[in-house]
This record gives sequence, C-alpha cells and structure tokens, in this order.
Amino acid sequence: MAIKVENINFAYIKDNILKDISFCSDNNNIIAILGQNGSGKSTLLKCINGILKYQAGQIFIDKQNLKDINNNTKAKLISYVPQEITFGDFSVFDAILMGRKPYIKFNATSKDLQLTSDIIFKFHIENKSLNNVNELSGGEKQKVAIARCLLQEANVVLFDEPTSNLDLKNQLEVINIIKEIAKDNKIVIVTMHDLNLALRFANKFIFLKDGMIYKMGDQSIINKDLIKNVYDVEVEIVNINNQLVILPK
Repeated sequence: MAIKVENINFAYIKDNILKDISFCSDNNNIIAILGQNGSGKSTLLKCINGILKYQAGQIFIDKQNLKDINNNTKAKLISYVPQEITFGDFSVFDAILMGRKPYIKFNATSKDLQLTSDIIFKFHIENKSLNNVNELSGGEKQKVAIARCLLQEANVVLFDEPTSNLDLKNQLEVINIIKEIAKDNKIVIVTMHDLNLALRFANKFIFLKDGMIYKMGDQSIINKDLIKNVYDVEVEIVNINNQLVILPK
C-alpha cells in the first residue's frame, strides 16, 4: 500500500491555499502535518479525501488515480475523521455501523454486525452501545468516530486534529489507538497543532507554511531554526529519555 501526492494546488476563488504539494509514503507510517493556523493543513486532508476538488495535481493510492474512481471505491481506500464530528440522531452501535456503508448493498449482513460488535468491545464502549451517540463525552465521541472510520477497512486513514478538544487522558488514549492503527499495514496522516504531541507518535513530519511544504522528513529535521521559521517563535529543544521535547524560550 502506498500513497503518492503530486503537485496538488487548491484555491478558493482567487485565494491560493495549497501550492504544489507533493509527498509519498508506504504503509506502517504515521505522517504528522504541522504548521500555523491557515497554513493549509485541514485543506490538504480534505483534498486527499475528495471533499475538496483540487484544481491541479494528482493523488494516487496503489497507482489508482483518485479522480478516476467512484466515491464508494474511494471510501474503501481512504477513511477520514474530521475535526468537527457529527453523527446524527443514532445509537452508538448504529453510528459505528455506518462505517460499513461502502460494503452494504441492501441491508447490513451478519458480518457487518459482528465487525461492529467486535470493534465496540475493542474500544471498551460496549456499555454505551445503545446510548444516543450525542449523549457521550468528547473522548467517547472521538472513539466512536475512530471506530466508524476503521470499519471502512481503508488502508489510508486521515485524522484532522484528533486530540484538539480532549483532556490529557483521552489525548494519550487516542494517540495509542492511532499508533496501533499504523501497525496494521496502514498509512496514517494526522494534522496537529501540538508539536510535542506529534513527536510522541509520528515518524514522518510535513511542515506547511503559506500553503507550501517548507520541510519534510523524520525527527532529524526538527530544530530551533525550523520552528522559528514555521511558527515564528523561539524555543529550546531538549532530549528526555530519547524523546525530543519543545520548550518555550
């Protein structure tokens, strides 16, 4: 499994948001897309997922051009957890079952129902399965959204700011879930504001500035000059137990 993004350009009317974005990855990678607000992080994810139609460039998943396939096939290749999660008026079970939509022709099969039950137990929310999903806490809703996303069985999984509204306990729990997802021969692409949090689980980093890739690579690219140029802030970087930590200066 591989994803290849080639020279993606996107604009709202005359306002250029993304300019010549190119990168590629094979499976078992977690890519963190980082940058200031307005740098194009969420827009890039929406272009990859097909929510936004880019004006130039191409995106391939296993050599399939996403512009050449229908939405149902695309949903089997790419799944997406947005920053603002909405479910409608469903039980937790039914909200998660919606992840099987690309595979359901008429009615959900026994396999679809069993997969839904299995992932509910895996995420330890079985005692909430009949509750209305809108009654859940923020952390529980995020688990439901991730569970629904995983039932698509896509090999490219996109997360837009998955920890932004969570407390520390739920942030770490979501991070551990994302790390486990990547181990299952998947490519995970995550947008984040918190660089320290990204350093805990991502193994590749793409820094956006003004809609363009400023720099990309592994942790070795991260230094004070990079952060100053991307975020316009002075920091110190320390290594604590082989973990880079960004501190204010």
